[in-house]
Parts: sequence; structure tokens; C-alpha cells
Amino acid sequence: KDPCAAFLERLRRAVARWPSQVNPQELQVLIKKAELVPADKRFHVLAAPFIESVTYGGFLGQQYAGQILVHLKPPCEHQVDDVLCELLPNWNRSVEELPKYLAMVFGSNILLTALDRLDLQQSVDPVLTNTVRFWLRLPPAQDPCGG
Repeated sequence: KDPCAAFLERLRRAVARWPSQVNPQELQVLIKKAELVPADKRFHVLAAPFIESVTYGGFLGQQYAGQILVHLKPPCEHQVDDVLCELLPNWNRSVEELPKYLAMVFGSNILLTALDRLDLQQSVDPVLTNTVRFWLRLPPAQDPCGG
């Protein structure tokens, strides 16, 4: 069976079986399943719950994926702006692991610069970009109009 599909199927089952919170034993099983995913596909598989939130159990699916992203730190070959535009719109702001992973992979300075750029372009809701800053203990964006 395809390891990508096997991981995502197990994630959906975990969310359905323990809907109230992350199950620590299941998290360990999911980490092992994620390790079976080819390294060049790990980021894509773990990003799926952030892109298709409803399909993968919303908050809880993102919580599992976020913890696994932080644990495995898979490399991301995409531009930081593209990743933010893809992941943030459906991101549950309570999942602090996503910003932590992004800072680990891209670096806090690059991430902050990208957030500022997205704010200027109005590409992503500023509530989301400021929440990323909050989780990383970075200063909120300044209103360019001085308001």
C-alpha cells in the first residue's frame, strides 16, 4: 500500500476514534507511518490536514500533523510565501506547531519577512499572519496607514 495514502488513512481513523484530543500512543504510530513516507513527500503529506482541513478532521487532524512536522522536521522545497498562502487560510490558529515548524525550516527572520510581504500584498488574512507572529513571539505587523 502507498505509504502516503496509508498515513492519511490512519490519520482520519485516529481523529474518528479519539475525537476529543490527541492520543499519545496513536501519535507514536502516526510518526512511524510518516517515517515510511518517502522523505521528498513527507511535507506534502503532513501539509494535507492544513490544506484540506475538513477532510482530515479539522483541528485534531492539524494537531497530529503539526506535532509530527515538529518531530520529523521534513524539508520543504517550496518558497515560504507559497507555503504560507497555501497553509494559513484553513489553519486552526490554536495549532501552534505549524508556525514553529515553519520557523525551524525557513528561519524566523525569513518567515517574518515573508509575513510582512503577505501583509503588504494582502494575500492572507492579517489575523492569521499576526497569530503566526504571536506563536513565535514576534512583534505584530505595524499598520502601514498608522491606524
